[in-house]
Amino acid sequence: MNRKSAFEKLLDSLLIILFLAPSIGTAQITEIIDETGDGQNSFRGARSLGADNSGNIYVTGFDSNNAFKITPNGITTQIIDETGDGLGNPLRYPRNLRVSSSGNVYLIGESDTNVLRITPDGAITDIFDINYSLTDIAVDSDDNVFVLVASEKVCKVTPAGDTSVIIDESGDGLGNTLVYPKQVVVSPSGNAYVRGYGNDNVFKITPADPSRHSPGQWSRQFDWYQHDQRSNPGCRVRYGDRREEEWMIPLLLLYCSSSQEVEHFSQ
Repeated sequence: MNRKSAFEKLLDSLLIILFLAPSIGTAQITEIIDETGDGQNSFRGARSLGADNSGNIYVTGFDSNNAFKITPNGITTQIIDETGDGLGNPLRYPRNLRVSSSGNVYLIGESDTNVLRITPDGAITDIFDINYSLTDIAVDSDDNVFVLVASEKVCKVTPAGDTSVIIDESGDGLGNTLVYPKQVVVSPSGNAYVRGYGNDNVFKITPADPSRHSPGQWSRQFDWYQHDQRSNPGCRVRYGDRREEEWMIPLLLLYCSSSQEVEHFSQ
């Protein structure tokens, strides 16, 4: 019977180490999508990336005007292209993608003025449209979407489609202004944070809770709606020493009329 020499045994051990080393204590690196996209639709200009709770990955193609979904087992599918929702709301140069806890995907495009939502079953809906470019979006655990509009303000869009402005260039209304906002994020508790590039500051916007407030206690930081002359003509709301022709949420509207002035203080 042939016996291996000590040198041969050492050589066998070295070969085993050589072949097993890449899988021991080393991260596994895998390319999950390339320029071929899903094989039918190309993928160019990887821009924004997101993931859902099931491990699906979503990525936008800035130059190919589309977005793809990659499942944990590697199946790649184009979920939207430049036609957007197919109803005249296109997707052009998609720059930001966010995924909610419910699996909805939200996108904005570099050259678009709307927000598109893609549900897990593939339905595409335009949920927000305005005649200004959009800079950033964020989404909270309740699927409220926060949209940073150009260099002006942040809007909140509820799942029901109600839209409000949560902060504008006046900032906190106390002299701390919001100039050139560049980013909006939302914490797990629902607080929104906005980064102002022009004034080197960050604002925290705490969500309103109607059950804990009454007229005269709503803060400038809470949700409010732009004035609608048809639904509430002449209602004036005072924020500190500054007046705005605006109307508040329905609870406050009960106390507004064309002859009333509502004092509006921070809590």
